Amino acid sequence: MSGSGKSTISRGVAEHFSQAMQLDVDQLRQMMGSLALGLPQVILPQHPRTDQGWNGERCVARGVGLMLKPDQATPEAIRAAVRAVQIDPAYRRNAQAVAAEIAALPGLEHAVDLLENLVAAHKSPSQKPR
Repeated sequence: MSGSGKSTISRGVAEHFSQAMQLDVDQLRQMMGSLALGLPQVILPQHPRTDQGWNGERCVARGVGLMLKPDQATPEAIRAAVRAVQIDPAYRRNAQAVAAEIAALPGLEHAVDLLENLVAAHKSPSQKPR
């Protein structure tokens, strides 16, 4: 588990730990990195009325983990949530399905092509190459 705000779990490490999961404070980069590895999560948003809460709710809705709001995050509740996510194989299965969706997305080259096309489409006639 990583709580530093930086995902330190590599794919190779994750593959060797069948019980691996992510406990995070709902930073999008950390959450997406864990989902890309197919790791289920227990989310502890620091600010649940911001995008952190929304991101956590989306994870819960997709069945990839559980979320505890700050007033619910007692040591006992965190322990119970971690156990629930580790024991129920549906969380891992759902997280792995999201990982497959992420892997199927187009890469950086596609984003660059889209941006170049957008810029080219919006150039004024005087800016277009002759």
